[in-house]
Amino acid sequence: MRPLRRQGDRPARRDGRQAAVRARQPPLRRHADHRPHRRPRHERPGGRGRARQPLRRDRRGHHLHRGADVDRGAAAVRRAGRRAARRQHGRGRLDADRPARRARRARLLRRPLRQRRAALGPARRHPRVRRAEERGHQHGPARRHGHLAGTSGRRRQAVLRRARAAVRLVNAASPFDLRLAGGTVVLPGGPPQLADVLVSGGTIAGIVAPGTPADARETLDVSGRHVLPGVVDAHVHLGADITVPRTPEDVAPETAAAAAGGVTSLVAYLMSADPYDDVLPPARTAMEADSRIDFGFHFCIGTREQLDAIPHYVQDLGVSSFKFFMNFRTDEGLRLGLPGNDDGFLLELLQAARANGAIVNPHAENADLIKLYARNGVLDGEGSPLELWDRSRPDHVEAEALERIGFLSMLAGADVHAVHVTNAMSLHVLRDVRAHQPRISIETCPHYLTLDTSSDVGVAGKVNPPLRPASDREALWAAIEAGEVDTIGSDHVPRHGSFKEGGLAKASPGFPGMQQLLPLVLTEGHLRRGIALERLVDLVSTRPAQTFGLGDRKGAIRPGMDADLVVVDLSATDTISASTELAGAGFTPWEGVEVGARVERTIVRGRTVFADGAPVGEAAGQYLPRHRSGVPTTTGDRA
Repeated sequence: MRPLRRQGDRPARRDGRQAAVRARQPPLRRHADHRPHRRPRHERPGGRGRARQPLRRDRRGHHLHRGADVDRGAAAVRRAGRRAARRQHGRGRLDADRPARRARRARLLRRPLRQRRAALGPARRHPRVRRAEERGHQHGPARRHGHLAGTSGRRRQAVLRRARAAVRLVNAASPFDLRLAGGTVVLPGGPPQLADVLVSGGTIAGIVAPGTPADARETLDVSGRHVLPGVVDAHVHLGADITVPRTPEDVAPETAAAAAGGVTSLVAYLMSADPYDDVLPPARTAMEADSRIDFGFHFCIGTREQLDAIPHYVQDLGVSSFKFFMNFRTDEGLRLGLPGNDDGFLLELLQAARANGAIVNPHAENADLIKLYARNGVLDGEGSPLELWDRSRPDHVEAEALERIGFLSMLAGADVHAVHVTNAMSLHVLRDVRAHQPRISIETCPHYLTLDTSSDVGVAGKVNPPLRPASDREALWAAIEAGEVDTIGSDHVPRHGSFKEGGLAKASPGFPGMQQLLPLVLTEGHLRRGIALERLVDLVSTRPAQTFGLGDRKGAIRPGMDADLVVVDLSATDTISASTELAGAGFTPWEGVEVGARVERTIVRGRTVFADGAPVGEAAGQYLPRHRSGVPTTTGDRA
């Protein structure tokens, strides 16, 4: 064993410098109660001391059997070997004899560790570092960036595995993703009731009494609020020219506005003279990229090629509803690039729809009468813009076309969805038609229920068919209460407000409506007129879904259905303003109108897409193929 030495003594140096160094040092003053002074290791003569290195595993215990002379001799041999190696590689002199090398080494030591390692290169790194790198170990920065290796990496991976396992246990203990607790829920077949809605995997997993034990990963307290099924808006136009959505600007703002209004699914009209095999794919791609809500399509049929392809459209493309513009018999459809057709073409369309489980949505206006009134200069008469527009396309223009479509659909045995019905005369005609042809459903729109020709909205309120007098608006509400109207759709048009310029004749018809569809219907129908909430929900959610082939997954709060939900505060009030509209049109005909139903949260398949007055999350809308559409067996309250 090595001989013991007293504290403060230094081992003798073989170069004989120890005595000379001590001769230059002043004598130490020792106190009886103080330990002998020792300089820090780095200040001791002879340079920085060498830190003790851990022994190799295979050499542990060997030093106990070696004498001090053997250790010192081995050290001398190693030093001599290093000097010989330096001489062999042209570095015979030590750093102490080379000021430039010494200065360069000092600069290197002041640099960050990573730069020092890079400058030294792998050949001059510490042997243990080189061996670790050869075994695949990584330095700290690499580990922090996820490249785990070595003992530390394995420990970190083990910790991550345990954390993931803990998360899985928590998730397994919470079978539900979401719980809407304490709200008043509108359920199928009855009045609203207090209940909690449980959501799992994007679908409604259960409806339980408040307080029922059921763990969920997220619980929303909706006490004092109403929970409704998401709105299914089956009357929407998209795209800058209202024919086809093509760009993010055609989709993102409009579907954000829809989500803000509680709309969770829409069915948009594609209008083109080209084969829809060429039109649908880019439209679907644009919607899937930027739509916040789920979506489907109607096709407008105007060419023989499109008519012959209806079986393919239904079976392969999942489109089972087709629009026909009866007012395009003349050249009115040319502005949209659509040809005009006659009643013979319409009858063939009805027959094809009947044969393929589809439904026809006619725009019912008599084109010949419209042309006649335009020649007579009706727009040059006296009155407000809305009164003049109503006179140019009066109620009987619509009623006559509805009577004709009713007769032709009876001949074909086809289902028909009469869109945007506006007036009492049209309702009277449809009652008579239904006595012989019950396969007709009736749609109206929020603007016909809340605006009329006396409304102070000017050219902004121009739409086809036109707004009608207040008496027609009241007739529509009476038909709703009687169960004669089946659905309400927004007829949303995204054209910018600048298209309303140039006077009444040149102004573009239509305006945005998805964001205000639900608030307007609930405010006017439920809060002001006292119509049952469940009846209005049937109009905007349940019946549209059933009519257009979505009734098995949309439009109702029932286990197994998509978790499309809207949380509404019926006690809150808002004032409609273009400044709060999310659609791209930049205007609204309801400017300054107060509504008493605020959409607080919109949920699509269990994901919140609108909350606290703003869209939430990324666009994740899905395409809704519909291989069959038709009038439900029971429509409204009628048998």
